[in-house]
Amino acid sequence: MQNKLIIRLLACLLLNCLWMCQSTFAQATAKLEYQASMNMNGLYFWYSNPQLPAALFNREITPKGDSLDIVNGYAFLAWYKGGMHDRNLMLSRMKLGTNKWITIEFPEKNTLYTTTHLGVDYSKSPGGDSHRVASVGISTIDGTVHLMYDNHADPLHYQVSKKNIAFAADAEFKLANFFPERNYLRYGEPINTFTYPNLKRNDAGELILNFRVGASRQGDLTMTYYNGLEWSPMRTLIKGNNAKPYEFNTYGGLAYDFGKMYMVGAIRVKNSPIGNNQGIYFAETGQRGDGIWKSISGKIFQLPLGNIEGLKIAEPIKQNSDVMGSAPSFVATKNGALHFTAFVTKRGITHYYRAPGATTITESANAPGHLSFSAADRVYSVAVDPKKGVVIKSTPENKSEWRTDFTYGAIKFAAASFNYYEGKIYMIAAENIESDKRPFHQLIIDLGINTNQKPTLSFEAPTGDITVNKNYRLRTLVKATDTDGSIENVRLYIDGKPIRQDNTAPYEWGDGTAINPNELNGLSAGKHVVKATATDNEGAISEASFTLTVNNSGTSSSA
Repeated sequence: MQNKLIIRLLACLLLNCLWMCQSTFAQATAKLEYQASMNMNGLYFWYSNPQLPAALFNREITPKGDSLDIVNGYAFLAWYKGGMHDRNLMLSRMKLGTNKWITIEFPEKNTLYTTTHLGVDYSKSPGGDSHRVASVGISTIDGTVHLMYDNHADPLHYQVSKKNIAFAADAEFKLANFFPERNYLRYGEPINTFTYPNLKRNDAGELILNFRVGASRQGDLTMTYYNGLEWSPMRTLIKGNNAKPYEFNTYGGLAYDFGKMYMVGAIRVKNSPIGNNQGIYFAETGQRGDGIWKSISGKIFQLPLGNIEGLKIAEPIKQNSDVMGSAPSFVATKNGALHFTAFVTKRGITHYYRAPGATTITESANAPGHLSFSAADRVYSVAVDPKKGVVIKSTPENKSEWRTDFTYGAIKFAAASFNYYEGKIYMIAAENIESDKRPFHQLIIDLGINTNQKPTLSFEAPTGDITVNKNYRLRTLVKATDTDGSIENVRLYIDGKPIRQDNTAPYEWGDGTAINPNELNGLSAGKHVVKATATDNEGAISEASFTLTVNNSGTSSSA
């Protein structure tokens, strides 16, 4: 009897061990793929004499904000050179896989205060403004590099490269191929109060920029977009500079996830008893942010908006003494889940989410402070803590059940910029040391996500091989989807000759299209191969084809 009991206990332990192993292997296993010093020293607002004030707001300035862009297999980093007597604008580029950085140093510098601000005298120890970040955006349409830097409620500082420089040979990536600094995006239209640039790129390759025009508690959320030829006329999205008593500005802006653009933010109201931010506001906005806005309940709003209370989805503040410390963070998933977090003084992090297919929002206190991106049906948070190091957590898109996927504490970092690209996180982090020159480190973290899934592609019209008579009229319709990302483009070929690329659904060619209704007509008699290819956001390509037989006789036909 005793032997049988021991055998049963051992069997239970074995089964439990197997279950735990299966559970462990079912989870993504993140690992540090690469870590190295970059031989770059970034600016930190700091003086060796602790009695000298060094910064307005806080001391972190680089890397920060939209300083890192990864696209077409390249990483681009905008930053400031340390220390306090340097402060030059810098731009570095790396081809992924080489870990070799090429850097351009610009003559322009980050501005320091030399007068009195918020009651602090900077005349003897010039201090920096942590809002004057350096931002970079890449146009995949014409290969231009766009830099916006040293801005906080003052005239725009902007530089742009010549066309086709972003992905050019190393020898062409140089200062001589950038135009001089200017204070406008459109010629003859200077921007005099430019704050908080927020750059996004949609699936068509357009650069979407939103920023604040005006001051805190009385500023307009404004946008424009670059289409490969020029910046569009500026358009006001949210008008905060209203007549009393409702004067406010939006903290937050546009976000782009899985082919959709959103507006997510909080507001700061003039003469409000709440000192800083309040509320979480959300809308779907169209591909450029300037379309018809739709609230989370489906209500339609026309632009510009002078009051956005109809877009409010939550109010984390429960009492007048509570204050939201920053704009809410936001992530949407490919299946339509929506996740928001906000930090509230005295209460900590509040997490709101709507699961795929759900109609209601769930509130939870169990979440990290910042949401970063979504991949493989999970939502990820990447945090850099001066004491804990790098911490990556994730939750299923339909829950608030966070697990720790990765930690790295060998080097403590004070600030970082990172992007998710093809299953990996590429991070540039500044080492946490007491100096106005903080060493940069590059980290590549492999999340263990399978990114090799190809798009699904099929012809919906026609659905198979067809035969037509002469003088035919042909229309094709292609369906393309991607389970682990988004579709970048669909291309159509006839006998290997490219016809046209379509960047947005519906993917359609020929009779009935507004672009060129006759592009598939007029083929000679005989057999022809019509082929479509779909490329996803990670470069994976799928193809489908059918045979088109054209008779040399008979009446006209359509297909």
